[in-house]
Amino acid sequence: MEKASKLKTDIEQRRHLFLKELDILTKKQYTTNHTANTIKEAYQRLYEERLEIVKQLNEDQHPLKKETIEKDSPPAPVIQHKPVPVKEISPEARRERNISILLSIGVAMLLIAGFTVAITNWNTMHEVTKTLSIAAVAMVFFSFSWLCEKQLSIQKTAFSFGVLGNLFLPIVIFTAGFYRLFGEWLSIFGSGKYVLGFLASALLLPLYGFYALRLKSRFYVWLCYITISIGVSFFLASLKLTIDLFFFGVALCNGLLIIAYVKKKIPEKLRLFTNDFLMFIHIQLIISTVLMTFIFEVQAMHSLNLFLFSGLYLAMMFARQRTEYHIGFTLLLIYAVYQFSEQTIFNEINAIFYALVGFIYISLERLFQKNPLFIRIFRMTSAALSSLAFLAISLKAITIYEAPSLFIFLAYLIVTANFVWLAYHTKWIATAFIAPVFLEVTILYGMYLLVPNVSPTSFPVLLFISGVILYGLSLLFKRYKYTLTIASATFVIFLCVIPFAALLKLSMIETAGAALQLFIYGIILIHVHKTTSYPLARQAIPWVQPISWALAWILIYQDIIYAWPYYEMTFNISFHLTLGSVLLLCTAFIWKRLKDIPIVKSTGATAIAYYLFALSTLPFAEMNELFVRTGILAFGIFLSELVRKVSKDGRFHILTNVFVLFTYLSLVDTIDVGNTVSEFLFLLIKYIGGVILLLFISKRFQSRAPWLANSAFYLAHIYLPMSLFITLSETNWHPVSLLLSVCIYIYSVLTWPRLLEQRILSLVAYVHVPLAFILTINFYSFPEELYAYTGFFSSSILFLITFVLKDIRKRDAIWLNILFSSIGMIILISSSFDYEVAAFIIITLYSGLIVFLFHQMKWYLLQGIPLLMQITAIRLLPFDELTNALFALSFAIIFKIIGKQYVKKPYDLQAPFLLAIKIDSFTIMSFLYTFSMYLWIDSSFNLLIQLLPSFVIVYLLYSQMKRFDSIFEKRIIQSLTATALLAPYFTLLNGISINPFIKMELYVLPFVALAFYLRWRIWNDLSISSIVEWFVLGIASFVLFFDAYTSNTVIDAILIGSLALLAIIGGFIYKVKAYFITGIAVLFITLFVYSRPFFQALPWWVYLLVGGLMLIAVASFYEWQKQRVNDEGKTLLQEKWASLLEKWRQWK
Repeated sequence: MEKASKLKTDIEQRRHLFLKELDILTKKQYTTNHTANTIKEAYQRLYEERLEIVKQLNEDQHPLKKETIEKDSPPAPVIQHKPVPVKEISPEARRERNISILLSIGVAMLLIAGFTVAITNWNTMHEVTKTLSIAAVAMVFFSFSWLCEKQLSIQKTAFSFGVLGNLFLPIVIFTAGFYRLFGEWLSIFGSGKYVLGFLASALLLPLYGFYALRLKSRFYVWLCYITISIGVSFFLASLKLTIDLFFFGVALCNGLLIIAYVKKKIPEKLRLFTNDFLMFIHIQLIISTVLMTFIFEVQAMHSLNLFLFSGLYLAMMFARQRTEYHIGFTLLLIYAVYQFSEQTIFNEINAIFYALVGFIYISLERLFQKNPLFIRIFRMTSAALSSLAFLAISLKAITIYEAPSLFIFLAYLIVTANFVWLAYHTKWIATAFIAPVFLEVTILYGMYLLVPNVSPTSFPVLLFISGVILYGLSLLFKRYKYTLTIASATFVIFLCVIPFAALLKLSMIETAGAALQLFIYGIILIHVHKTTSYPLARQAIPWVQPISWALAWILIYQDIIYAWPYYEMTFNISFHLTLGSVLLLCTAFIWKRLKDIPIVKSTGATAIAYYLFALSTLPFAEMNELFVRTGILAFGIFLSELVRKVSKDGRFHILTNVFVLFTYLSLVDTIDVGNTVSEFLFLLIKYIGGVILLLFISKRFQSRAPWLANSAFYLAHIYLPMSLFITLSETNWHPVSLLLSVCIYIYSVLTWPRLLEQRILSLVAYVHVPLAFILTINFYSFPEELYAYTGFFSSSILFLITFVLKDIRKRDAIWLNILFSSIGMIILISSSFDYEVAAFIIITLYSGLIVFLFHQMKWYLLQGIPLLMQITAIRLLPFDELTNALFALSFAIIFKIIGKQYVKKPYDLQAPFLLAIKIDSFTIMSFLYTFSMYLWIDSSFNLLIQLLPSFVIVYLLYSQMKRFDSIFEKRIIQSLTATALLAPYFTLLNGISINPFIKMELYVLPFVALAFYLRWRIWNDLSISSIVEWFVLGIASFVLFFDAYTSNTVIDAILIGSLALLAIIGGFIYKVKAYFITGIAVLFITLFVYSRPFFQALPWWVYLLVGGLMLIAVASFYEWQKQRVNDEGKTLLQEKWASLLEKWRQWK
């Protein structure tokens, strides 16, 4: 004992020294408060563990292990927990788990089947039968518990079934009482219901005690505890005692149990019931309190009892220094306060009681000054309960009180004061922000209290005033240390309140009031900007201030046009916004004189954004076009140049050129030329003139202002297509406009120094060639058939141009010619006029031209595309179907010869880029042209003609075998050739009459033969061939079975069964898995389907019953035979299974 006392003193000294040093670290800011609290919590856990060890030393007189507490070791502030290793499940445990799962599922299926039978007849059953049915369920659980324990030796499953059986026993007694089997008096509806509860507890307690002693289970010990608690409560309730005597009886029972525990004269067998006794005493208080609440209905007494019990929990929390009691204390205290404030004479001021709950936890910190963990928990609980109290108070203020109440205001003040205290002591961000929010609500509610009968429209004004008051308080809070923590948060809330007030004012369509609030808000922000020291505020306010004034200027617009209608008709919103931008720029110049650079930048940026907003309204506003609209756009030139000068960034010259163009268009649009100039010439001056103006600026400032010149050049060519389209659409698509644009492109190519732009402009100029043909045909009303030949004429011209050009320009022309030729070929094929042989010849020339161009570009991979398009041309020839098919066959033979003579290899993947990969496109086209013969040849032709395309395809495939070198490639061709043989076979089948009973077999079985040939003759050494064989057998089996199922004839059933037997016999003799398994599967499915009427007659619960019995039988047999093993440790099933697996592995 002396040694333990010394150790305890040493532990206390260490703790005191550690906390003292940690406080010094925190005060000198070597660590944060959050880190210090974490270290304190970790050290508190270490301190509690050491005290537990000292306590065990006092009780058992065991020496303290050296490694537990070493006197010379320094205190560790953070406990490093080793990762807990994952417990591996042994094979025996896994086996028991699987058997338990099977048994549980089987029992569940039996119960569902039984309940189904019972429910269907429940209304016709007698009360005794219903009770016996539930008792039978309990007996089933007890039976399976016995089976698992005695026969199967699975203790966990036996325990689970035993628990279910014991839990069903109270349900059986309750059912008997519900159906009044013991008489009217001794039922749950009679006067002896408490006696029934006591008798049930008395009957169940010995049984639970027996299981607890027999199994040494804490679960059954707790069942005994709960049964004792409920039995005592029902016994006292049956005596018809008053609430005081009932509470005395519960206390007397607890006292007797505690005396018996303290005496410790308990037999050794009953020592199991003392391990959790102290925890049970605490829970016994909760159970008794809950039962007393249901038995008695005196609400005032409830609150006093709840206060008493919460005090007991507080005492236990203080005595044992355990945080677990905090939850019970908090719940009981909340319920007690609610009962006391709602069910007593203090109902009128219950809001104040709710608000004071948070201060209860603050006052408790004095009792736990040496335990930082409790202090932290109390503060968190105080914050949470105060927040809930605030919500409850607000709900009462809205729903109950019709007029503002002083009690509600005092409650708000108390909650706010609580959060101010928490913010000061905890330094939490959440409390620091919640406190000013509650303060704002308190101020607003106080204003309603001072000024009653305020109309709802005045709420934004009061909110604005409260925001101003909040700003004043934020300045005042900086002077006192207790409110310094919430000063920053109060300032942030102020920044949000006034804009919200203005938004509410705007929602009431009071724009003048909202504008005034935003203007005053901007003035306040100027003062804030000059006086604040918050870094975030100094960054945000220079932006918020001009934006608030900008919004105020927008809002005042409605009041201006209401007072002065001429302002809207002449200037409109665009001018108003532009004027606001000018005013903001003036403000920025004033700030620049005052040398306030941050707000100068933000105000200037706001002015620019304001002007951009004004520009977005120009298309929708009506105004004076000559002076107002042109002036607004001209102001953009000044503004962009001003920004460029200030920022010294030449890229803003782009905006300058944009505004120059729009100013020019606006100015020209206002000019009335009358009859002095033709409409066509005026349109050219109006739209094409803007391009010429930009090109003039580009040429004039090429050396002095490169950014200005380059941006003007690019903008001119971006605008040129749009201006050309507008000019053409308004001049009946006159081709002269197109020629003028071509001149501009030629000028740009000749004068611009960079090659990339020259190439792009050259390509654009090339595009004008087909457009010129189209516009000429349209304008001069030439025949419409010429449109289809536009692409051919353009391609011919570009083809001639390519002989003049060199290097990169030549490649550009070829690339564009390929595009034009492809489009022209598509247009020519899809044209709706009468097709002629000449057009077919042009398409053929197109194909040859595109193939030649692809060859020049070394795009060998694309050579087959124009040849493929030729098929459509053949289809449109004005001949009969047989002639067209022979045309396609002729092309196929020609392409086959070309591919064989001029292409050495079918493919060559060695290429510098993707499109340069060489592929024998001619041979591929020969296949496609042969396939295209089916477009004209159908079943109406002679059978030999129908067989012609398929035999040609087989020949083409067979002729390719010698062109490949590798065995793999030759195997692929052989496989394709064998597969292609199915085409003439199926064509032959379609041309002759077949018996319908064997028709499907004749269609399906060739696929099986093909799979067999590919598997065993070509791809015998490749595993993928086995997968293909499995897949083909599966699909074939499904198709044949579905055919037999739909026909539903005996002959089809005999055929499918015979084929399945042949597959089984063949697979068994030659040891082939695919045929053997497929045959068995088909045979079983056939038997099942044709025996379906028998199974459909059974009710569904029979399947549950059979399934449950099978699962239980399988699990039981498996466990039974597992316990009967041979000398090698293997069971009979394992021996048989190993033998079968060994033989199965020898199959193919």
